Amino acid sequence: MIHTIQQLKQKWNKEEDSYLKKEIGDGVQKFVKDCLKSAELFNLKDGLNSTPLEKRKNEFTEESKTKAARKADIIIYVNRDIVIPVEVERHENIDAGLGQLLQYQADIDKKYGILTDGYLWRFYNNAYLLRSNNTPQLAAAGNMLE
Repeated sequence: MIHTIQQLKQKWNKEEDSYLKKEIGDGVQKFVKDCLKSAELFNLKDGLNSTPLEKRKNEFTEESKTKAARKADIIIYVNRDIVIPVEVERHENIDAGLGQLLQYQADIDKKYGILTDGYLWRFYNNAYLLRSNNTPQLAAAGNMLE
């Protein structure tokens, strides 16, 4: 199901307490995937692990291994050249993931990265924070990858 901004807000308000405790499964990662699929935010589709890199476009995969056999929570493929690792942390625990995100960026030799707890979204170019938004600000900005 592709969620609208309104549906995502309702889901966040209903589940926020559980997002403080759960990162995986039906926790924050599920919410983040819903945001990635939302046409109003990222408009990405679930990618298949079998798809060759050169054919990937506007999709994401989960638990993707990097060169060093570490697993990024999510990797976004805008196209073959723009590949973005995403590190997802429990709500209000976002700072715990910065080191991991920077390592994933180095592992896949890409400069962009996203660190999120579902509510806060931090966009990085190498180790430099480009911008930080909360989910309502993302909604106001429109599609993030256009």
